[in-house]
Amino acid sequence: MSDLPTDSPTPAVPSGILDRIALPMFLFSLTLLALLAAADFFVLPSLAQVDVAGTVYPAEELPARRASLFTGIEELRRQRDERLLPLRHPSYDRLKEERASRPSFDTLRAQVERQVAAVSPEPGVVAVHRMQFAPAEKQLILSGDVRKVGTRSMTVLSQFVDIISRMPLAVRGPEGPSGPEWAASVSQPRFERVAGPDGPHSPFTFSVTLP
Repeated sequence: MSDLPTDSPTPAVPSGILDRIALPMFLFSLTLLALLAAADFFVLPSLAQVDVAGTVYPAEELPARRASLFTGIEELRRQRDERLLPLRHPSYDRLKEERASRPSFDTLRAQVERQVAAVSPEPGVVAVHRMQFAPAEKQLILSGDVRKVGTRSMTVLSQFVDIISRMPLAVRGPEGPSGPEWAASVSQPRFERVAGPDGPHSPFTFSVTLP
């Protein structure tokens, strides 16, 4: 009977070798763990930060920050679209009608100049130095002086205020000119005669409320 080959037993590692490498392996593992922990807490955060417009954000917050920015942009666009009225929107038509119904400053100035020429016995008697128009209040404020007529300055001023109160205003409606309208009210100026180097004169300031 022939001898069968048998596996030779694996030689056992001497316990003395394990004892010698156990402490160095433990110290190496502990040092590596400490280095990885220090890198995770101190090194990686500084490398994973992004500066956006002077503000530093961690990398993990960038997706949420991007979503927040896009949400803000969409909200601003929505507000812009709400404030910019379409040309065919009914509100835009109402605004055009309201604007057309108010007389322009050029129209009022031309009307006042015609009344000044009508009431003045000669050029320069009634001088309007300042004309202020407030469209929202529908009010026209006139300031000036009546001179060159001697003691009749207050009389000419009264005539000027009266003719201004009956001044026709061509007001445009949505279908075109709606015809003349009169001033709703005229505040009376202070009637006084003031002595000056060129003779007596009457300064004035009064307001005209439009219809």
